[in-house]
Amino acid sequence: MRIKLNELKKIIREELTAGARIAPDWKVIAHHVTVLFGKDAKVWATNNPQELGKEYTINVAGLACDEQACAVEVEIPLELPQDLQDALSQKIPHITVAV
Repeated sequence: MRIKLNELKKIIREELTAGARIAPDWKVIAHHVTVLFGKDAKVWATNNPQELGKEYTINVAGLACDEQACAVEVEIPLELPQDLQDALSQKIPHITVAV
Protein backbone atom coordinates (compact mmCIF):
# COMPACT_ATOMS: atom_id res chain seq x y z
CA MET A 1 0.00 0.00 0.00
CA ARG A 2 1.35 3.41 -0.92
CA ILE A 3 0.30 6.39 1.15
CA LYS A 4 1.28 10.03 1.15
CA LEU A 5 3.33 11.48 4.01
CA ASN A 6 0.48 13.59 5.42
CA GLU A 7 -1.78 10.53 5.50
CA LEU A 8 0.94 8.55 7.26
CA LYS A 9 1.38 11.27 9.87
CA LYS A 10 -2.37 11.31 10.54
CA ILE A 11 -2.43 7.53 11.01
CA ILE A 12 0.60 7.71 13.32
CA ARG A 13 -0.97 10.42 15.48
CA GLU A 14 -4.32 8.62 15.72
CA GLU A 15 -2.81 5.22 16.50
CA LEU A 16 -0.16 6.35 18.97
CA THR A 17 -2.41 8.73 20.92
CA ALA A 18 -5.25 6.17 21.02
CA GLY A 19 -2.86 3.60 22.44
CA ALA A 20 -1.48 6.14 24.94
CA ARG A 21 2.01 5.74 23.44
CA ILE A 22 2.44 9.48 22.94
CA ALA A 23 0.94 12.62 24.46
CA PRO A 24 -1.34 14.72 22.24
CA ASP A 25 1.23 17.56 22.21
CA TRP A 26 4.03 15.43 20.71
CA LYS A 27 5.20 16.36 17.24
CA VAL A 28 4.72 13.69 14.57
CA ILE A 29 7.65 13.87 12.15
CA ALA A 30 8.24 10.69 10.12
CA HIS A 31 10.01 12.44 7.25
CA HIS A 32 13.06 10.25 6.58
CA VAL A 33 14.61 6.86 7.24
CA THR A 34 17.81 6.79 9.27
CA VAL A 35 19.98 3.98 8.00
CA LEU A 36 23.45 5.09 9.06
CA PHE A 37 24.55 7.33 11.90
CA GLY A 38 27.25 9.90 12.55
CA LYS A 39 30.57 9.52 10.72
CA ASP A 40 29.41 6.41 8.81
CA ALA A 41 26.51 8.40 7.33
CA LYS A 42 28.68 11.35 6.34
CA VAL A 43 31.31 9.18 4.66
CA TRP A 44 28.74 7.11 2.77
CA ALA A 45 26.76 10.19 1.64
CA THR A 46 29.94 11.93 0.45
CA ASN A 47 30.92 8.88 -1.60
CA ASN A 48 27.40 8.20 -2.96
CA PRO A 49 25.58 11.51 -3.55
CA GLN A 50 23.53 9.98 -6.36
CA GLU A 51 21.78 7.72 -3.84
CA LEU A 52 20.49 10.49 -1.56
CA GLY A 53 16.79 11.29 -1.84
CA LYS A 54 15.83 8.09 -3.66
CA GLU A 55 12.45 6.60 -2.80
CA TYR A 56 12.01 2.95 -1.85
CA THR A 57 9.13 0.83 -0.65
CA ILE A 58 9.90 -0.29 2.89
CA ASN A 59 8.22 -2.55 5.45
CA VAL A 60 7.69 -1.66 9.09
CA ALA A 61 9.14 -4.38 11.32
CA GLY A 62 8.49 -3.01 14.81
CA LEU A 63 7.62 -0.07 17.05
CA ALA A 64 9.54 1.26 20.04
CA CYS A 65 8.56 4.16 22.30
CA ASP A 66 9.95 5.72 25.44
CA GLU A 67 9.26 8.99 27.26
CA GLN A 68 11.20 10.98 24.63
CA ALA A 69 10.36 9.47 21.23
CA CYS A 70 8.67 6.78 19.16
CA ALA A 71 10.31 5.09 16.20
CA VAL A 72 9.48 2.28 13.82
CA GLU A 73 12.10 -0.23 12.77
CA VAL A 74 12.04 -0.72 9.01
CA GLU A 75 13.21 -3.42 6.65
CA ILE A 76 15.27 -1.93 3.84
CA PRO A 77 14.83 -3.33 0.30
CA LEU A 78 17.52 -5.45 -1.29
CA GLU A 79 17.98 -3.08 -4.23
CA LEU A 80 20.12 -0.80 -2.07
CA PRO A 81 23.78 -0.61 -3.12
CA GLN A 82 25.81 -3.53 -1.72
CA ASP A 83 28.15 -1.29 0.30
CA LEU A 84 25.15 0.22 2.07
CA GLN A 85 23.64 -3.20 2.74
CA ASP A 86 26.98 -4.26 4.23
CA ALA A 87 27.10 -1.16 6.45
CA LEU A 88 23.55 -1.82 7.63
CA SER A 89 24.31 -5.31 8.86
CA GLN A 90 25.11 -3.97 12.35
CA LYS A 91 22.56 -1.10 12.43
CA ILE A 92 18.83 -0.76 13.00
CA PRO A 93 17.26 1.29 10.19
CA HIS A 94 14.35 3.30 11.57
CA ILE A 95 11.97 6.19 11.14
CA THR A 96 11.54 8.48 14.13
CA VAL A 97 7.78 9.04 14.05
CA ALA A 98 7.13 11.24 17.08
CA VAL A 99 9.02 13.31 19.63
